[in-house]
Amino acid sequence: MDYLSKYYKWLNDPYLSGEDRNELRSISKDQKEILDRFYEDLEFGTAGIRGKMAIGANRLNIYTIMLTTQGLSGYLLSKVKNSCERGVVIAYDTRHNSQTFAEYTARVLAANGIKAYLFDGIRPTPELSFAVKIIGAAAGIVITASHNPPDYNGYKVYSENGAQILPEIANEIVVEINKIKEFSEIKLISLKEAKEKQLCKMLGAAFDRVYYEKVKSLSLSKYEELDTNIKIVYTPLHGTGNIPIRTILKERGFRNVFVDDEQAKPDADFSTVNSPNPENFEVFERSIEIGKKIGADILMATDPDCDRIAISVLQRNVSISGKSTSFSLKKNDYNSVHENHTSGKFIEQLNSCDKGKNVEESLLSVLTENDYVYLNGNQTGALLLDYILARRMKKGKLPKNGFVVKTIVTSEMGRAVAGYYNIPVYDTLTGFKFICNKADELEEKGGIFLFGYEESIGYLAGNFVKDKDAVISAMICAEMAAFYKKRGLSLLDALQNLYKRHGYFLEHIESIFLEGLEGKEKIKCLMSDFRKEFPQIPGMAISNTIDYKTSINYDYKLKLEKLIDIPPSDVLKCIFTDGSWYAIRPSGTEPKIKIYMSFIGQNKEEAIEKLNVVKSIVLKKIEYIINLV
Repeated sequence: MDYLSKYYKWLNDPYLSGEDRNELRSISKDQKEILDRFYEDLEFGTAGIRGKMAIGANRLNIYTIMLTTQGLSGYLLSKVKNSCERGVVIAYDTRHNSQTFAEYTARVLAANGIKAYLFDGIRPTPELSFAVKIIGAAAGIVITASHNPPDYNGYKVYSENGAQILPEIANEIVVEINKIKEFSEIKLISLKEAKEKQLCKMLGAAFDRVYYEKVKSLSLSKYEELDTNIKIVYTPLHGTGNIPIRTILKERGFRNVFVDDEQAKPDADFSTVNSPNPENFEVFERSIEIGKKIGADILMATDPDCDRIAISVLQRNVSISGKSTSFSLKKNDYNSVHENHTSGKFIEQLNSCDKGKNVEESLLSVLTENDYVYLNGNQTGALLLDYILARRMKKGKLPKNGFVVKTIVTSEMGRAVAGYYNIPVYDTLTGFKFICNKADELEEKGGIFLFGYEESIGYLAGNFVKDKDAVISAMICAEMAAFYKKRGLSLLDALQNLYKRHGYFLEHIESIFLEGLEGKEKIKCLMSDFRKEFPQIPGMAISNTIDYKTSINYDYKLKLEKLIDIPPSDVLKCIFTDGSWYAIRPSGTEPKIKIYMSFIGQNKEEAIEKLNVVKSIVLKKIEYIINLV
């Protein structure tokens, strides 16, 4: 069915409300908008569905929510034992329509005879994962679009093990969704009826307390081993993290936790930030103001559904003199503040720097003005990993059969850190669904999961949650900072010590947004062109190239191909003989292509030089392809 036929089918469907049909009539003369809303159905992927909210097949609305839930119900009833009695847990965040979408989800499940456990208010995504496991539910659903813009929302599905569904389960759900030809085939009852029939049960504060106690059980240092006077500024960015994180930090003895009152309020428009993404340094702008007033040691920010966390650290006693300095930047790095982790005021400042200065000097002038240094996901992950392993070793609780899991686009610094403690590291595809399912696989073989993380500021300790958890991470980050402060060190000092021990690692990410049907075609062409040939880099010989879609690792020296033991995915990776690498992958949740770069140098200057060369050549090739299509 072409997009116009689909548009008119929706427009004339009596199942739609009059208000929703009027919305479709309002775009009747806008062919581009009709095309964008109907050229394809909103795709159900490995994390569920995510998209802009509006009426249309390629938009998130109550109809696509109900359609998806009816398909999920069909899958559960046919493939998951005792799914009706075990039920499905549903959580939602602060976004527009999140509660409405969650309630429609519960109503469709209940109409299919499947019990729904619905949280009585906003909750962090990781608490949903915890609930699925502890209740023994057949599945879980969270209504969230994480850090996307305000006009987005999403529907993320979890398996009975508490982890996000894997591709094979997603494919089976898609089969069930495709069986539904008309909206009238969707089963639906009222929320009142669902409750009266005991098919919808509300989860509240009593359940929260169980989760909080489990989080606190992951503490690695006693109260007397910490400087609990440490000053922390925390922002939930208008999301779900406010109550759980503040509660747990208070109960762990942190007395000086400061929160911006405006950013603590749930706000579907995220009105105090340009983007509620903690990977952007600018989300700390208000926190920095508070931090400077009180002398905060660290700043913490969580995304709206509270599964990811970013931290910034106070940089003390910085002095600049002459054209060059010893650079406190050695405690940070170019990768921590590159243009894709920052925007707005920072970029304006950077662009206005003296053009005669090198990159380091320009970055330093901005950083020293702010006094707070942003740590990226690779740096924070390495710090957390080292702290967890070191504290466990000190207490005699570092198991010989312990293991760590990271993604293929996460820095190899984690492998170096874990290797220092004789702990193996396993790689997975990007996404915590792969990290947690790999952890389950290894635990079934007798291993003990210690830590999992990815470069996009997602971390997990413990095995009672099967997704990245910013509530757990916030507690451990605060504890880690307080532990080092007790010993006269900051997290920047601790990071520098890791560089001295393991070598200098430098990471950089480029994100190129290519929206709509045209953007989708450009992304396909980009992947196809790089698949044919990686560009040659002067002074950097290629060792291996990996095509994760075909599972082939090609060895340039031996001129041999070998298969890799990682599920197929549309990702390409180029590895150089010095261990540096870059990878290219389309985002699974946003209309963009991401280029991950990682460089190893004898020092910072050498790594930055490699970055500049590779980045220039790779981006030039990408720009050429985009303009050609």
